[in-house]
Amino acid sequence: MITFDDKSYKTRIVETEEFGEVLISVEELNDILLDDEGGYVSKEAEFVDQQIFYFVSNIEIDLPIPELTELINTQVQ
Repeated sequence: MITFDDKSYKTRIVETEEFGEVLISVEELNDILLDDEGGYVSKEAEFVDQQIFYFVSNIEIDLPIPELTELINTQVQ
């Protein structure tokens, strides 16, 4: 879990073929880190975003690790 603005968001660690072990989280978190113009809403938002390798949907974050890993490997290439 990662917390931003007093709310916790799911995270998972996934082993990718190209980048090794990475942290992923949900798109909901990504949406609140950025303002309407695509900039960070705060320095803390930038710090949080830099920790996350990739964002997935709330459904995808709960996939079994093999499926989630395949999804990330496919999407990031």
